[in-house]
Amino acid sequence: MENLLKNYYAIFIEEKIVIDGHIGYRTSDVVYFIKPVHSNEAILMEQAALTYYLVENKYAHTAFPIQNIYGEWLTRYHNILYIVMQVLMFKNDLKQSHGALLAHFHDCTVHYMHEPQYISSYGKWKELWIHKLTKIEQHVYTEMNDHEDTFYNLVIDSLPYVIGISENAIQYMNETEAESLYNMNDRGTITFLRYDEQLLRPIIWLNDLFYDHPVRDIAEYIRKRLLKEDSVQTIKQFLFHYETIRPLSKFSWRLLYARLLYPIHMLDFLELSFSSHSNQDCYTLYKDLLQKQTLYEKNLKRLFSSYMHHDNKRIPMLQWM
Repeated sequence: MENLLKNYYAIFIEEKIVIDGHIGYRTSDVVYFIKPVHSNEAILMEQAALTYYLVENKYAHTAFPIQNIYGEWLTRYHNILYIVMQVLMFKNDLKQSHGALLAHFHDCTVHYMHEPQYISSYGKWKELWIHKLTKIEQHVYTEMNDHEDTFYNLVIDSLPYVIGISENAIQYMNETEAESLYNMNDRGTITFLRYDEQLLRPIIWLNDLFYDHPVRDIAEYIRKRLLKEDSVQTIKQFLFHYETIRPLSKFSWRLLYARLLYPIHMLDFLELSFSSHSNQDCYTLYKDLLQKQTLYEKNLKRLFSSYMHHDNKRIPMLQWM
């Protein structure tokens, strides 16, 4: 890879380093990262535009792509397509609370004025949720006769629950969109595809970036914690610190409930499992996820019930949960 940098970018490295689990190539004051390309160029260019915005707006620890000596963003080397990114500095200041950190990120990126075409889900959740659920249903029913094993049997047994709760979330979303309860903080922002504490890491990576309603990131932070014991107080503290910077509208609270109701974590797992070669591993992991779903529902109910005495946070909830 040193030859790729030397021959196509005129970059001569001084040493290899490992940052955030990624191999980097350091010169005197810059670190370069080389990644194989798995997305189409249109998606990469939209994500690249987001990285340049972030670097120009206080997020200098973002890895942003650079052109090679031929003026190309992508470089074919040994018949593989690569993108080269550089980072000017690494994040090491974690003085802010996590909630405040995310709120400041959204407050900054809400001013990004060009909604992407390929990496935006803003205003499209309901349609995307229906598509995702339908796709998984069709796959399971198409493949189930060819996969008579414990994993597919478990998937088939759990499918009525997954479909039922997904349809509840879609209906809740439909009712939410019918009400005009939003404000200026409901505008689209730069977000993450699946927020997993990326703002706490040394580098913001290009392929993690997305564009959506800010609740997307809040929900995905909360989602993982709802699967754990004694997590509600931690979540409430996170939300308190977030709202100190960016108060959530009633529309946002309803979006948050709908997104957490929709079992993205289960559907994501099923999508990945369909390309796995180890159904036994998938069975073990999915069984564990199903067992944790009871805790997830209990924590979700506890979290939103605790806000019912706040007028601006009081929203309809499913009665059966």
